[in-house]
Amino acid sequence: KMGAALLLLPDTDTRTRHSSYKATGPAAVALPAVAGYIGDVAGKPVEYKNLTLDEEGAMMRQFGIPEEVCAALRVIFETCRTQSYVTGDFEYVTGAKGETVQEFLARNKAVFA
Repeated sequence: KMGAALLLLPDTDTRTRHSSYKATGPAAVALPAVAGYIGDVAGKPVEYKNLTLDEEGAMMRQFGIPEEVCAALRVIFETCRTQSYVTGDFEYVTGAKGETVQEFLARNKAVFA
């Protein structure tokens, strides 16, 4: 939603000039908690395993994920481990409140069931 909103803003809108945005939900959430929320939606326990970046990379390569994608995901995974914060960027750009993890999971329950 945020990317689409940015693309649809007119060139005269100052929100996009020399700006970068971080799309976050309305609450910071630790990864073990996310696993618990997924388990709640799926109706079965989901355990979060804190793998090293090397272990994650090896697992992704086993599944045939290209190296350049592994490298990009590595950055995302490291950021998720070390930074848990909330910005108002999503609401600022879209005019709508972001979803919580629980709201996203409930809306997409069929994927996890």
